[in-house]
Amino acid sequence: MGITIIQSGPHKARRSGHTLPKAYPSTLDQPGRVRIAHFQCFLGGISHSALYVRIARGLIPKPDGRDPRPYWRTETVRKFLEK
Repeated sequence: MGITIIQSGPHKARRSGHTLPKAYPSTLDQPGRVRIAHFQCFLGGISHSALYVRIARGLIPKPDGRDPRPYWRTETVRKFLEK
C-alpha cells in the first residue's frame, strides 16, 4: 500500500525572523541612525543574537533610543569602532 500526500494549498515560505547584516547606506561622518542590521555589518556580519549578548555584557554600547526599534547615533558607533 502506497502513501498519498494531500496538500491543502500553496505553502508560503517561512521567514526566520532573524535580522541579517545590511550595509549602511551612508558614512558615519554624517548625522544619522544606525539600526541593528547596520551594526551587525560593521562588526563583521555577526548574528543578531550575538549582538544582543554583547550589548547585555557591556561590550557594545546600549542603543541611544528606540522608535520603536533600537538605534544608535552615528557618532556613538564611530567612537565605538575607533577603539
